[in-house]
Order: sequence, then C-alpha cells, then structure tokens
Amino acid sequence: QYRFLDPTVFPMSYGSFQSRYAIMGGFEGRQYIGARNVEELTRKTHECGFRVKKEECLDLPPKTFEDYPVELDVKTRQLYRTLQKQSIAELENGGEVTANHVLVRMLRLQQLTGGFLVDDAGEKHQVNTAKLDALRDIVEALVLDEGKKLIIFSRFLAEMDAIQEMVGPMLRKERLSLVRIDGSVKAKERGGIVTRFQGDPSCRVFLGELDACAEGLTLTAAQTVVYYSVNWNYAKYQQSADRVHRIGQTGTCTYIHLVVPNTIDSKIMMALKTKEDLAKSVVDNWRSILSEEE
Repeated sequence: QYRFLDPTVFPMSYGSFQSRYAIMGGFEGRQYIGARNVEELTRKTHECGFRVKKEECLDLPPKTFEDYPVELDVKTRQLYRTLQKQSIAELENGGEVTANHVLVRMLRLQQLTGGFLVDDAGEKHQVNTAKLDALRDIVEALVLDEGKKLIIFSRFLAEMDAIQEMVGPMLRKERLSLVRIDGSVKAKERGGIVTRFQGDPSCRVFLGELDACAEGLTLTAAQTVVYYSVNWNYAKYQQSADRVHRIGQTGTCTYIHLVVPNTIDSKIMMALKTKEDLAKSVVDNWRSILSEEE
C-alpha cells in the first residue's frame, strides 16, 4: 500500500522491512512476536496519510439499541441448565482448558437459546420456538402493519432456515417477499440480492448470516435490525451494525437483540456493550461466562 502511495516512505525490500520493524520467533523464525522501532514506524506511516473517524466526517443519524427479553419454557430452561452443568463439569475434569474447548460449549448453549439442541452426532433438533414467537410479533408490527423494511441477522443456519419457514409465508400472504444471504451465496450473486432489497418496495425482509454479511453490503433501505443471535466477536458485530448506518441513511437506526435473560445470551451482550471480544478472554473467564452468575 505504501509503495503505491509513496515509494520513498519505505524504500526497502520486504525482508528489510520485517527485520527493521518486526520481532520474529517460533518455528523457523516465521511467527510474528511483536514490533520494534515503533516510534519510527509510526512517524513514517503518518508521512503520507491521516486517519478520520466516520463520526467526524459523516452526518449520520443516531443509533438506538434495545434488548428484547425472551423467556424459555420450563422444559427448555431445564435442558439449558443440564447442558450448562455438563459443560462446566467437563471443563473442570478435562485437564487443560483451551479456548477452543470453551468456545464449543458456548456455541452449544447459544444454539439452545435459539431453539436448537445438538446431539452427540451433530444433528440439530428444534426444541422451542421462543425467539421465533418474539420475531413473529416484530415482523407483524413493523413490516406488515407499518410497512417498513427489516433486517434479521442470525449466526446459525438452522435458525435462518426456521426464520425463513416462518416469515416467508407471512410475507407471501401479503404479496411481499424476503431475500437471504448466507455463506453458500457466491460473492458475484450478492450484489443483485442487495439491489433487490434496496430498490424493490415489495421486498421487505433481508435475512443474513452474520459472518457472511458483516462486511461490504449497503442495506440503508431499512432502519431496523433484529439480531436473532450474535457473534461474540465485537468487530464482526460492529461491522454488521454499520450495514444500515452508512451514507444514504436518513432515519434513526434501531437495533433489537433477542436475549434470553440469565443465559449465554446476556453474557455475550454484556461483553459486546463493553466492546470485549469474548473469544480472546474465554480461557481466563470461562467459569463466569458459562455460569448463571451475572
């Protein structure tokens, strides 16, 4: 990038640059360990560039955030507590606690709050519709009654399938439609899907997989986003929220999070509100994250 901007800023080879500014280690010295000559590097990188934040140069409308509490039925709450206790016991008795082990157990708990229980074979079974019922109320009020467009983000494909099966018939009954983008949709096909949502008045709902839709899309035709489930990566969450909060947006952007209280949902939301990336802190804090303690 700097060779394109100004080749005189770093007029050295890649190897020379690495030797000057990077501390390398690990296998065959190929792993980046840290930086060296940081003051010099900072000064040079600012010689032909400057940083401006979005809020400093764009006149964008405000954002509002709200948590929509969703209560699980007694049977599902019992399933959740059983899975929670099993997860804690396995980590306590399993020797070394790694980030991957903790993240897998967090994943299972989050899938259950969304309505799905994953068995030992990896099969997903729908065990409740609490979040679907809450989403139905939002779609009826916002899309069908008020005639507005809506974005629904979800982390899991099973949830997306369930949402589509519920919302699709609701819209078709009123001669309306939805569009969907998940990881299986090729990049070259996504532009047409976004164009339809942005320009077709009858296309009222955009259903998106979080990881597939966090970057590169402009969805300013809507002003409301429902997070059916969220990613615990703060950067991904922030990027997805900015799909509507961009140039061309004229109304207040509202973000609604479907949250089951006193579960992994509330732990993730707490982390996002403090701009914490849970994936980076699970090893040190796994017990408090998986327990019901707030």
